[in-house]
Amino acid sequence: MDELTKLSLALIENCINIKGLSSLIGNDYSAIINALVEKKVKEELDNVNDEGIKALKALVDGNSDFQKHASGENIARRFDVDPLKVDTIYHYTDISVLKKLIDSQQFYMGSVHHMNDPLEIKYTYDISRKILEEMGASNCEKTAFNQDTQSTIFDSYIWSFSANKNNQALNNYGEIAIGIDVQKLQNHLSNRNTNLYFENMHEGNGYTFPLYVEYDEEIQNEYLRSVLKEWLLAYRGLKNTPLEQVASDIAFECIQALFLFSLCFKRHLLYQEEEIRFVVERISMSKEQKPDTYFNNRPVIITDFTPDMVSSIVVSHKNGADKRIEEIKQYLFEHGFGQTKVLLTDMPY
Repeated sequence: MDELTKLSLALIENCINIKGLSSLIGNDYSAIINALVEKKVKEELDNVNDEGIKALKALVDGNSDFQKHASGENIARRFDVDPLKVDTIYHYTDISVLKKLIDSQQFYMGSVHHMNDPLEIKYTYDISRKILEEMGASNCEKTAFNQDTQSTIFDSYIWSFSANKNNQALNNYGEIAIGIDVQKLQNHLSNRNTNLYFENMHEGNGYTFPLYVEYDEEIQNEYLRSVLKEWLLAYRGLKNTPLEQVASDIAFECIQALFLFSLCFKRHLLYQEEEIRFVVERISMSKEQKPDTYFNNRPVIITDFTPDMVSSIVVSHKNGADKRIEEIKQYLFEHGFGQTKVLLTDMPY
């Protein structure tokens, strides 16, 4: 069996997940391994250059470098937070904010597109453009890449934590660290956003997952180069061919992977934050944001802040917070958070 025939069969087997190819060969999947279908696909592949063939092979090969670095499953496996290894994470804030959370028993997760530091998300795309430059991308290709990244809007919301309850760097964000049970937070977010067993997921539903923030530039470059190579191959080899829609599908997979990286890649100089992010990725067919409400003119979604989630409050020495431990304990007790422990930081100052 020659190489094109092998690739034709591989594409056919995967066509249900490839919109561009399914439109090419039709929807009669009951007869999908039909010699005529194979012949049709192979005829189209005869018109594809070497770069296009490489892009298609990487797409259908589950063990390709592209799939190892770009598939959602593999990204999750690499950057996911295992609640069996990290059972508690800490959100740094002020005592005044804690009281508001206790009163409302709600927390607002902000949109990634309206973060306090807009450079955080931009960081990954800036590196990507530099890598494309190193790969020899033309001005036309760089323009197309920018258009792809700007035209695809993901309706995502994050809540930032650290696994370190005594993080000196994050003390800049507040007087206390709220200890949250990872598994219980996952359950609460899933109950609000995700259908049981992911059945009948529709616009407004969402996927919930925690991610370690990655500060290592070598690891960042490894993942970005793999995805950008596939994007460039698909653009050079499949655009303006009968498989152009497949090129668009590949581009979307690449942009989706880059967006996930933008949620967990940060500048190395911030490594002491040891950040963990909980993400809610909502389904948006219209490519528009669908927040629950707005807070200070920023889109947010609402999640629970309930006694079963909050395991501890770690109090720092900042602003004399260590002198208010009894006040915090009393407030927790009066509002049903009596099981929440209040601890003084291990930091000496």
